[in-house]
Amino acid sequence: MLRNLGVALLLLGFCERMWAEVLRYTIAKQEYLFSKAFNMHSEKGPIGLLTETKLSLRTHYDLYNAKGIYEARGICRILSLGSLYAWAKELDIYDAVGNKIGMVDGQAFSTAKAKYSLYDAMDYLLGIAYLDKDSSGFSIMHPLDDKVVLAFLKRNFVENALDDWEVALYDDKAIDPRILKIFSAFTLDFQGDFKEDT
Repeated sequence: MLRNLGVALLLLGFCERMWAEVLRYTIAKQEYLFSKAFNMHSEKGPIGLLTETKLSLRTHYDLYNAKGIYEARGICRILSLGSLYAWAKELDIYDAVGNKIGMVDGQAFSTAKAKYSLYDAMDYLLGIAYLDKDSSGFSIMHPLDDKVVLAFLKRNFVENALDDWEVALYDDKAIDPRILKIFSAFTLDFQGDFKEDT
């Protein structure tokens, strides 16, 4: 009986994952005199915007949905190795009312070119982002099974123009989309540290 229940729950989880809608969007950066804007678009149209003020002591990204409603903020820590190197940056992520919803932690001691651990509000490891061998994209893998891709970010190189990134979140129950959106703005913002702009 318990064995059959376990198999049924496993199949139910598999089917739910198969029919889950994949969040796909492109994120592009526009630089202004005192700020940066990161516009996110899906095939259906705009899905939101992230902003960064250049005059702030700490780098932070404010996330707004397509209706302009504030959803979250990602703040880079100052007192860390990440102040010097993008691959070691740490971002604390808060919801619209200031409650911590997660964290992105750059792994300084890793054999990967860049590796980030994504955590929820309870410091539970959600996924691990690895920079690919070409330094032009990240695969976010399941923390317990490195064969399961939870999300993917890919840089589109455009000669003599600002690049954009394609992002796909395959399981929005595994990673809060707000965390991924802030992480995607961060990767776009620091893309030159991962691979030289062309």
